[in-house]
Formats: sequence, structure tokens, C-alpha cells
Amino acid sequence: MLEFRRADDSDRDKVVALVSQMWGSDISARYDWLYRANPHGRALSWLGLDNETGEALAVTSVFPRKHLVDGQPRMGAIRGDVFVHPSLRRQGVGGALQRLSLREMHELGVDFSYGTTPQRNMNVFISAGAKGIAAFHHWFRPLASKSPAQAAWRPRTRVAARLLRFSQRARPLVRVADALTHANTRGLTALPVDRFGPEFDTLFERAAVGYRVIGVRDHAYLNWRYFDPPHARQTPFALRRGAELVGLLVLEFAASRARLVDLFIRPERAQLRAGMQLALDLSANQGCTSLEVWCSAGSPISRILPWHAFIPVQATPFATGTSPDDPQAATLLDPGAWHFTLGDHDADALISP
Repeated sequence: MLEFRRADDSDRDKVVALVSQMWGSDISARYDWLYRANPHGRALSWLGLDNETGEALAVTSVFPRKHLVDGQPRMGAIRGDVFVHPSLRRQGVGGALQRLSLREMHELGVDFSYGTTPQRNMNVFISAGAKGIAAFHHWFRPLASKSPAQAAWRPRTRVAARLLRFSQRARPLVRVADALTHANTRGLTALPVDRFGPEFDTLFERAAVGYRVIGVRDHAYLNWRYFDPPHARQTPFALRRGAELVGLLVLEFAASRARLVDLFIRPERAQLRAGMQLALDLSANQGCTSLEVWCSAGSPISRILPWHAFIPVQATPFATGTSPDDPQAATLLDPGAWHFTLGDHDADALISP
């Protein structure tokens, strides 16, 4: 028999041991960063323990994040690090933990939780009271070669080969699209950030107005998210028109690949397209052969990607857990309301070097 309860500070080693099994490596440094140092709130974790031995056999966690929902400050939390010992899978353990966490997180000041999950795990979240509201889409675009080595690049999978052939056929149209978008980038620059300061708080207050559900991007959170984690391989850029800070762009480069981690700018189409064009230019100049974007379906970013010749590759379910009587439930359950990117995840490195 298992006992289910919320973890406290004395359970650190139990949580670390279980999540390390899931990741296949020691996550002690990740625990200290993600579970304890988050400026928006310490993680909340729940354990499944053997009644006789006290051995920890299952865990789930939520990581608090301040949000604006239709302009109102709310506390949300991304779900993550869910693990059940293989000997107990498909016995209702995961569902029991999720139900407990959904109930108790409201008592502890978290209004809603959310996150992506593989399709095979979606039923666990649904049975616990979460709702699958959308898909988190993966988009791909090959980039023009900049060197003989890149020109010799060959796709490793059938899907990548199809994408490359499509890109080659569409190249004249892509050049026209890029030329038109470059007109919007005039005067817009992307400069690497050494450390985030209070001007990013002002940026968020000004640019978040057009978003319905968005995680707060204040300077304390951004420093913690991009400069303090164990790997810190994601590169933030300040988008400026002249001296004015108008946006935030975050990219990760590795193994000739680039991923867009975040693009935060006023959600008008021209602004978003200018920011995306800079992401493409920076990735190509870095020597990357492709740029990948993950974003929530129906979001402002997703609507501009076809204009930049991005190709949809696959989708992962996105689920939200909230009280049925939440006054903003309609917004939280609207897939197009969410601005959710890789930067809203809990991973500080996305591409294997």
C-alpha cells in the first residue's frame, strides 16, 4: 500500500533520487535551482511512499509562475518531473498523485497548473481533473547554407529529407517573404544580454497588454531562468529600436541547429514578424542549418510562422488544470489565449551538443 502526501524540505533526497531515475543522471544541481531558487515561488512536490518501508516510489511537482490572465495577476504553475516506479505503473498511482496535487495546490495559493505531456500520459491528467485544451506545435525551417560544409549537410531522417526538398522548391518564395519582412526589421537590432535589469520589468508591463495568458517576464525571473541554471546554454537578446527596448528574443544554438526559446514583443503581426526574421538571421549567421520553433496552437507566434516558410512537424498535447468555478476558466481553457514557448518550460538546455 502507498501513502500519498506533500513533500517538505526533509524529503529533498527522496525527490532527487526519484527524478534522477527519470532523467538518468543526478539532478541535485537542477533541484537547487528549479525547486528552491525560483523567484516566483518554491516548487510544490507530492510523494507516493511505501507504507511499510517508507521508500519513495512516485513523485510529481509543480513549479510556480506569476501570470497575467486578461490583465489580472494570477499564480500559475507548470507541471513537471512526474515519475512512478516501473513496478507500480498502470495501477492508478500517477492519477492519485495528480488528483492530490490539483486539490492541494489551490489551498497553497496556486490558481491553475499547465504543461505539455506525451499522448500516452494525457489520460492520467484528464482523469485527475485537468483538461486537454490545445497542442504544443513543433515547426521547422531549414536555413540557407553559409559554407561548403553546410552545403554538404544531409538530412538524417525521412521527415527531414522531405522538409529539405520542400525548402529547396520553395526557396524563391522564401526569399521574397524574407525580403518583405526585412523591411520591418529596419532599425531593429538584437544585442546579447549580459544580465537583465529593471528596464525589462517596464518592457513586460508595456508589451504584455496584448496577451491574454502570459507568464510574467520580470528581470528577477529572467536572470534566474537564463543565467542561473546548471547548464545555461540559452542566449537572450534584447530587441531595440534605437535605444528603446522593445522585445526579448532567446535562442539556443548547438550542433548546427537552433531553437527559438522565446520571442516576447508586442503581439502585432509586423512586430512579431520582425522579431522572427532577426531570429532567422542570427541562426543563419551562427552557422545553423535549421531553426525550430515550439509554440501553443493558435497563439500570435503560431499565426506568423507560415509567412516565414516554417513547416509544422508534430504536436504534443497541452493540458490545463484549474477549478471549474474559476472566474477566468473560459480564458484559461481557450487554446488561442496562451503565449507559451520553450522558455516557459523548466528545461535550461534543449539541444544535445
